[in-house]
Amino acid sequence: MSIFAFTTMIQPIASTRSRIATSSWARSNLVHVVGRRNASSQRRIPVQLKADIPGLGEYGSIKKVHPGRMRNDLFPKGLANYVLKGVEPTPLDPVPGKHAGREPSIETDFAKLRTQLKSLPPLVLHRLPATGSTAAPTSQMDATPIFGSVSATDIADALKDVHGIHLVAPHATIRMMDSESSDASGKIKALGTYLVHVVLKQGGEVPLTVVIEAPNDAGVETS
Repeated sequence: MSIFAFTTMIQPIASTRSRIATSSWARSNLVHVVGRRNASSQRRIPVQLKADIPGLGEYGSIKKVHPGRMRNDLFPKGLANYVLKGVEPTPLDPVPGKHAGREPSIETDFAKLRTQLKSLPPLVLHRLPATGSTAAPTSQMDATPIFGSVSATDIADALKDVHGIHLVAPHATIRMMDSESSDASGKIKALGTYLVHVVLKQGGEVPLTVVIEAPNDAGVETS
C-alpha cells in the first residue's frame, strides 16, 4: 500500500475522533450548565412570615422560600422579613384575638375587624399647636397648624393603643382622605376633624373620623 493511500485512510478516522471528542465536551458542558440552573431554581432562603399565608405558613413562623418570591412578592408587600444567617429572628407582636395558643388567620378576621371599626367613636389624637392662637378655627381652611404632623402610621398606632385594633399591612391599611390641611404625602398638618378610610385587602373600606386636638394645657380654646 502506498503512503498516499495510507494517509487517505487515516484522515477520516482522525476527523471522526475529533467530532466525537467535540460532541462529548459539548454534552458535558450542557449537563454542567443545566445542573447549575436546576440548583439555582431549587435554592431556598429562610424568612419570617408577618401574616398567615395559605399554603406557606402562619404568622411569625419561619419558612424557606425561593429568593425570587421573597424579593418580588413577600417582602415588598410586607408579608415577610428576611432571616439573616446567625441572627435570631425578632419576635413579632401578637395578633389581637389570640386563642388556644395559636395565632388566628388574619384572612378570616375581616368581618370582625369591619364591625369593630364601624363601632368606634371619633379617634382623638393630641398635638401641640404651632401658633399662639387661643381661638378655635372657624373652618378647616383656617385650622391652626401643629408642630410636626399626623401620618397614617400615627393613626394606626393610636388605634392599637386606644382600642387594641392592630392593622397589619397589606391586609388592612389607612388611606388619608382630607387634603385641605395636609401635605403632598397626605399627612395632617393642622388641628381639626378629618375623615380617613381603613382599606381592607378582601375588599371594601371603612370610614374613620380622626380628631386632632391640642392638649388641655396648650392654651387653645375648643369651644
